[in-house]
Amino acid sequence: MNKTLVIGLVVVVVLAGGYFLFTNKGTAPTDDVSTEGDSAVNIPPLVGDAPADTAQVKEFTVEGSSFSFSVKEMKVKKGDTVKMVLF
Repeated sequence: MNKTLVIGLVVVVVLAGGYFLFTNKGTAPTDDVSTEGDSAVNIPPLVGDAPADTAQVKEFTVEGSSFSFSVKEMKVKKGDTVKMVLF
């Protein structure tokens, strides 16, 4: 009886996994980051933030590898312009 129960559970898990695999309506994330040289991302301040002439520019250089980044935390103030240089 235990052997039949285990086989039944394996079949249910395989069928459920196949269902979720083939009915996934979402799209896979894409990697839009250039891997050649360094790239900078400039994000303009949101409407209603501090005026551009009083905002500070915070620059972060981030090196990335498989599942890790060189910078763990970035702190900025509201209205600051952020520049990230990615390697």
